[in-house]
Amino acid sequence: MELSRLKIKQKALLLVALPLAFEFAFCLLLFSLVDQSEKESRQARHARELIAQDMVMQQLIVDCSSSIGYFFFVGTDQALEKYRDSVRRVPIEFKKLSDLLAAYPERLEQSRRIEGFAADLIQLQDEGIQSWRSGDRAAAFLKMSSFKNKWTRLIELMDKLVEADRSQEKGNRKSEKDLRALIKTATAAGIFGNVLICILLALAFDRSTTRRLNVLMENVKALSERKPLAEPVAGADEIAALDAVFHEMAGRLKELERTKEEFVSMVSHDLRSPLTSILMSTESWAEGVYGEVSQAGKKTALETSANVQRLINLVNTLLDFEKIEAGKLRLNCTELPVSVLLEQAEQAVRSLAESRKLKLEIVESSEEIMLLDRDRIVEVLVNLLSNAIKFSPLGGKVSLSAKIQGDDLLFAVEDHGAGIAAADLEKIFDRFYQVKKVNAESDRGFGLGLSICKKIIDEHGGRIGVNSEEGRGSCFWFTLPR
Repeated sequence: MELSRLKIKQKALLLVALPLAFEFAFCLLLFSLVDQSEKESRQARHARELIAQDMVMQQLIVDCSSSIGYFFFVGTDQALEKYRDSVRRVPIEFKKLSDLLAAYPERLEQSRRIEGFAADLIQLQDEGIQSWRSGDRAAAFLKMSSFKNKWTRLIELMDKLVEADRSQEKGNRKSEKDLRALIKTATAAGIFGNVLICILLALAFDRSTTRRLNVLMENVKALSERKPLAEPVAGADEIAALDAVFHEMAGRLKELERTKEEFVSMVSHDLRSPLTSILMSTESWAEGVYGEVSQAGKKTALETSANVQRLINLVNTLLDFEKIEAGKLRLNCTELPVSVLLEQAEQAVRSLAESRKLKLEIVESSEEIMLLDRDRIVEVLVNLLSNAIKFSPLGGKVSLSAKIQGDDLLFAVEDHGAGIAAADLEKIFDRFYQVKKVNAESDRGFGLGLSICKKIIDEHGGRIGVNSEEGRGSCFWFTLPR
């Protein structure tokens, strides 16, 4: 079953359930091994207790045998009392042995037979003591000669009783050691297996979810950069459904973009042609081509020409913006001196500066030869200079400069106008964003000029920015790689 066919909720449940199931099975195995180890430990402990009790009883038998022999040798009451003490302990120790064998009926019966044999032996020893104390030494020594064989037999019976325990105790020691080793191995294998399962699930999740999400993110980026989208992701989960919707949306956006481009192109063409005719007619009218014109008429014709020229400039700006947005801006790069760019830009705005009685000067130039699109860079400089002139007070000063700065060439346009508020600095190069002017007498555009400048500089591989302080003017700058 492919993970991509599961819902994200099901995948998340699988990610949690599989390691938990493995952990549960591993814990059951570990508990079983520990339980078996404890069982082996209990059996070994019980066997050791039986063997220890057997040793105690064998020592007691030896004490009984040696103490009665000592009595027959010295015949004192003190020696007899020592024997009596050992005999009194015999039933107590047999009771302990019976308690240890309570879970083993067959062996318990064997223990009771041994206890009966010991009781018979003790009774025989008591008869020997009575014979000794009655003076029948011959009978006493005759009975004493049989004691040794019976005590030896009793010890042999005791050894047989715990023979199985001795073997079991040795086997249990080995089993305990093997179980401990097995528990260690199982623990290590369980940890390794759990880690391996988590890694495999993570890789599977990465392949079925994360990578496909990355494809979706790359598609979003590609759409924003007007690049072709990747193929739709496979699967039947939410990611595949979202990607399908995204592709459908991208197709509709592409169709809308195409319609918009056709509309803008059509409107721009339909506007530029009549506007150009109107501009030529009003300029001819102002120059008196159609006959003598009064001063008031000439003034009206010039104002009309200026407004028509403004409309033509707006149309050209819209066309440039659409080309840039559509990724159709093509640079026509040639090599030329930087000083030529500055002079052309300065000449283009000189009349505007003179109309506001501004001092416009090139304060620093360079003869560096640069490979760039002359028209586009001049367009940027003219845009920056025009803004500086519009935002400068009457009789002010605007300066233009270009100088080498490391591996770049730095262009700067500086004015001493009202400056730009800090809140506007981060947005000033955004499209359609306009800074409120202190002197609102000048024309207001669409807020596209600086945005177009930024796109042109970006296409040249440079950077553009502004340094400004309210009340002290602004310095717009951009760099181009040498």
